[in-house]
Amino acid sequence: MKTKLASLILLAFLLFTPAYARAGHPEPKTKVPNAKNTFLEVKKLVQSTYVDRGVTEDELWTAALEGMLDRLATNTEKKKVNVLLDPGELEELERGVKGSVSGIGIVIEHMENVIVVREPVPGGPAEAAGLEAGDRILAIDGTSVRDLSFRDAVYKIRGATGTTVDLLVQRDTREWTVPVTRGQVHIASVLSDLETLPGNVAYIRVSNFAKDTVASFDAALASAKAKKSRGLIFDLRGTPGGLLDASLQVADRFLAEGRTILTIRGRDGKDDVRRATGGTPKVEIPVVVLIDRDTASGAEVVAAALGGNGNALLVGESTFGKGTVEEVRKLKNGYAVKISVGRFVGPDGESWANTGLVPHFPIPRQEGEKHSYTTRLALDPTGDPQLRAGLSVLDFSMKH
Repeated sequence: MKTKLASLILLAFLLFTPAYARAGHPEPKTKVPNAKNTFLEVKKLVQSTYVDRGVTEDELWTAALEGMLDRLATNTEKKKVNVLLDPGELEELERGVKGSVSGIGIVIEHMENVIVVREPVPGGPAEAAGLEAGDRILAIDGTSVRDLSFRDAVYKIRGATGTTVDLLVQRDTREWTVPVTRGQVHIASVLSDLETLPGNVAYIRVSNFAKDTVASFDAALASAKAKKSRGLIFDLRGTPGGLLDASLQVADRFLAEGRTILTIRGRDGKDDVRRATGGTPKVEIPVVVLIDRDTASGAEVVAAALGGNGNALLVGESTFGKGTVEEVRKLKNGYAVKISVGRFVGPDGESWANTGLVPHFPIPRQEGEKHSYTTRLALDPTGDPQLRAGLSVLDFSMKH
């Protein structure tokens, strides 16, 4: 029997979806007449004539499952969100929304056949072992990363607490092998700074909407209130989403009771309207929300709620444009399907699917800029045009 998990808007940096779900695809054939029988006919041809023997029934049926979900495009860029999850991917997803994983504590990306360390998690095993941002991982337990997919590399680095992984690391021209003992790593979903920005302006960033996000966000707001912050920069750049409920609760902090946060439109055309329930808004100072092309899903929900209700000004770039909510349904064999069950409509009655939310003050991102700040902050208004513009907009709002 299928079990419904929590409604999710996926965390792109924690869920390693299969390559077919991330890549662009040519426009599919519209419809094959008598497609079911045609599929069986082609299956027989593959098994009897395909040059490489040994293609199994399970492999062919798996391809059919992947293709069926792959067909369910949800935006014009063909960024697939309806996917089949194997047990490992499902486990990654469930761990991700908890905000804690067993591993070595690094944020990584795949570049030119090597794994590059973007950020070691403060206090994590990787930082204790001496890894730094910019280090290149060339091999994992003796296996070259050139021979591994990104997902497989992640799985080899991760592992049970107390076990050790050997990494061949390159920094500049130096190479060495370092053993790193895995441990439980907590990745904070909320980062805040009350000191760096001028004019007693608070800065809060949500990197993903996880189970601990609301409590951490409330703590950051309380600190800003205690310091009598005059304005707030709320940074949602690069934020891929997360738990829908967490997104709704964060938006609730800014809105008066009864204001519309979001409408979810189901397949039957019925609307599920989510409204603020917290009474008086907890944030009563001017707010600027920073957004960019990688602001997606739950982050778009929050930005749309604040911008659409007049509680904040949006600065940056048009957002990703993911306008659907997904549910994850477990299957009997341990696999799962992530499938879209509704479409988002903002408080203004408009959907941002495909086009994304348009900022009030468009400020393009410089080529090569990244704003993940997954584990630590590096605020620099002089080198960050969007943050600098946000401060200018906020300064004007505070004076008027």
